[in-house]
Amino acid sequence: MPVREPPRMHIKNLRSQEEVIAQFNPSEFEEAVAPKWATVEVQGLSHEIRQFLHTGAYEINLALYFHARSAQELAYAQQSRRRLLSWANPRKVADDMVGGGPPTLLLVWPGMLSLQCDLISLKIKHSRFNLNARSVLYTATCTFAEAPGTFLTSEQVSSDADQRLGDTPRKDLIGEVFSVEDAEGMTFTLEESEGGG
Repeated sequence: MPVREPPRMHIKNLRSQEEVIAQFNPSEFEEAVAPKWATVEVQGLSHEIRQFLHTGAYEINLALYFHARSAQELAYAQQSRRRLLSWANPRKVADDMVGGGPPTLLLVWPGMLSLQCDLISLKIKHSRFNLNARSVLYTATCTFAEAPGTFLTSEQVSSDADQRLGDTPRKDLIGEVFSVEDAEGMTFTLEESEGGG
């Protein structure tokens, strides 16, 4: 019986269409979110009352592993490293501070996540080199923060089993259509955000 590989995670720059496909899906990842509450003091009340201010960005921390065992894999590992590093820099624009923000990325992990996000931090650890002193094994530890562009309520997050925290790509993205194909040949049709990076 043939071995079935799981669909691989993709990260795509919504403006340039440059993409990084995970060579191996991360073995684990962390989700973090920090709600911000104000304490309302009511004189004579026996307890504090909290009032919602805002929710800090939903963040994902994960590690991507790249191991080059052939010339083709080495070229792809180097290309992926350059793309990840490029996403830590602003878009190329002229006289436009807003347009010079971080590149907007779409992270799709089929069956798990589909988020419009920014790269917040990146740390690459190289641990093996070939005879030409090129890195053939490295780990890219990434933190992505969601950039939803829409107001989210507790009820929306709780009931969202398909789009944002599931396997269906975001439907609120608008603009140019492109496709992402996973390891099994399934194609996800996605759209570029008008304000995307």
